[in-house]
Amino acid sequence: MSSPTPFSVDFAVHDAALALEAVHQEDFQRLVKVLTQIHGFRLYFAEMDSIPYRDMLIAQLDGVLQSVGKSTLKMDLSIHDQNLAFEDFEASLAEPAQDTVIHLLNSELWLAEHAAELNIRRNAIASRAQCACVWWLPRSAIARVAKEAPDVWSWRHGVFSFALVQVDGVSSQENLLLKPTMAGYVDKYAGTLPQKSKRLANIRQLLAQEMGDEMRWPLVMEMADLLDVTGHPSEALELLRSQALPLARQVLLTSPTTYALTMGGIADILTARGELDEALRILRDEVLPMFEVLGNVQTTASTMSRIADVLQAKGELDEALRIRREEMLPIFEKLGDVRSRAVTLGRIAEVLKTRGELDEALRIFREEVLPAFEKLGDVRSCAVTKGGIADVLQARGELDEALRILRKGMLPVYEKLGDVRSLLICKFNLAQLLAKRGHKRDHPEINTLLRQAHALAKKLGAPEQAAIKKIYRQIFKKPL
Repeated sequence: MSSPTPFSVDFAVHDAALALEAVHQEDFQRLVKVLTQIHGFRLYFAEMDSIPYRDMLIAQLDGVLQSVGKSTLKMDLSIHDQNLAFEDFEASLAEPAQDTVIHLLNSELWLAEHAAELNIRRNAIASRAQCACVWWLPRSAIARVAKEAPDVWSWRHGVFSFALVQVDGVSSQENLLLKPTMAGYVDKYAGTLPQKSKRLANIRQLLAQEMGDEMRWPLVMEMADLLDVTGHPSEALELLRSQALPLARQVLLTSPTTYALTMGGIADILTARGELDEALRILRDEVLPMFEVLGNVQTTASTMSRIADVLQAKGELDEALRIRREEMLPIFEKLGDVRSRAVTLGRIAEVLKTRGELDEALRIFREEVLPAFEKLGDVRSCAVTKGGIADVLQARGELDEALRILRKGMLPVYEKLGDVRSLLICKFNLAQLLAKRGHKRDHPEINTLLRQAHALAKKLGAPEQAAIKKIYRQIFKKPL
């Protein structure tokens, strides 16, 4: 079995955290981090007030730890009540192999009897034990340690809260429901993986409550989006089909667009999975007619664009080009929608580039698309368009000019905007273009760019992590 990578560990933590309450996501991820990275004796306190929830947490935690080669075990002190001699307790901590994680459970009665000894014998325990101890206790028992074993308390390496009831007696789940549904919204592309994990847990808790179908549907759609971008497209697709679609049908008369948007979401996942024929059928036969009947010109044109994208992926470039030129452009010109017209022209230029019509593609980007976005003052879209220009120049063999555009016309813009995802893509593309140029003197810059891009991809939980590591290994003949 191959050894785990940082990418696989991040996703293991993400998967494990999905079962937790939103308020516990951050502490869970911190606890995983310290237990996987720290060696030797360590003492951590974990506040809990529900045994079933504690046991579920431990199961999720152990799954991640064992995936990185850590041994785990449980020591249940309730079977001894207060009768376990302190010497035997100390010996039990010394027995496991180095770096084992021990969960100390159900120790309230034992602790009441032996807190003073624990305080006195703390150094002996630390010298004999080579394990990490996670002591699961209710708030009152943790307070007892702080009061009756103050030296041990000052000696702790971390305290983590997994209590379901807050000090005011209101459950964290109830507190969560007092917030507006979209208060915790996380951008599916810009949010970090921990943020997305926390939002997923937030949504799961909200969906467990009673609410109307029109409130439930957008939460299910958001959840599907987040699952899709965090590497769970099959689960996202099942969610759309089993929950979002029935909800959309329930509110079809009062909110008909929900059905079309749900089917569009299904088509998008199918497109990404390569199931292009079914995606095309859904878009053509179910989504497009719905928007046409509703008379929504913008969403009709957007659906046409997605149909053209699928056709382009199928290699049907002529039909994709025809839709954009003959059906979409006239709509936007009639509406006076300068932005949408510019976007469509950019997609036309991309198809022309794919067909090898590089001069015309370059002309459209430079003379029609870029001036439109400059007139609109859309800095981000200008940068994206310059990326299209750089792609065409690269295809024409004009690598130095393409490099100049990436360095001067794109990187500074994304840095100023704080657009992390675009920044990682730009750094990755710049590194690949430098590698293609083939100059040994570019290797230090390539190394820096790939490391920076990988760090950004890891922060976002982006799928580009694997591709960046592959390119790095190809260039430098060693892992990143």
